[in-house]
Amino acid sequence: MVETKTVEVTGGHSEKVSFSITKDIAGTYTLNVDGLSGTFEVKAPPVPVAFTTSALSISPTEVDIGENIIVSVVVANTGNLPGTYKVTLKVGNVVVETKEVTVAGGDSEPVSFNITKDTAGVYQVNVDGLSGTFEVKEAAPPSPSLVEAINWPALGGVIAGVIAAGLLIFFLARRRTY
Repeated sequence: MVETKTVEVTGGHSEKVSFSITKDIAGTYTLNVDGLSGTFEVKAPPVPVAFTTSALSISPTEVDIGENIIVSVVVANTGNLPGTYKVTLKVGNVVVETKEVTVAGGDSEPVSFNITKDTAGVYQVNVDGLSGTFEVKEAAPPSPSLVEAINWPALGGVIAGVIAAGLLIFFLARRRTY
């Protein structure tokens, strides 16, 4: 029970009775006045836009010079209202790219960046306070072709040995028949 009021009403007349209730916690409330019931809702005041970044991903974390790396994060708007947020990618301490993303209240959006490097090394990535690394390696020398990979002198020796053994067997078998 929140409040009680006593009202005198003469026969054939009615009297309006009002109650004032204040709630400072959001939610749905049920009220009952002499068997009549109803509900009312208290909504939380709108929270201005508030952004967080999470789920930093660097893929792949190891590449050859000139290969593409994808850096991505998830931007969440924890407020109730839509807003636009600038996501900044730094490699080392240098700003490489900034992207704007518009996110509805209570929603999130992925943001991705593409990077290529022409110098080998380990690079530090920072996206709005989230950090990670990737490594760029010198490109591996090309694999030799099958023709280059074969040791021709050794192969020639094996072939010559097989031919010599075959001829020896042939002549020995022929000699026994005569």
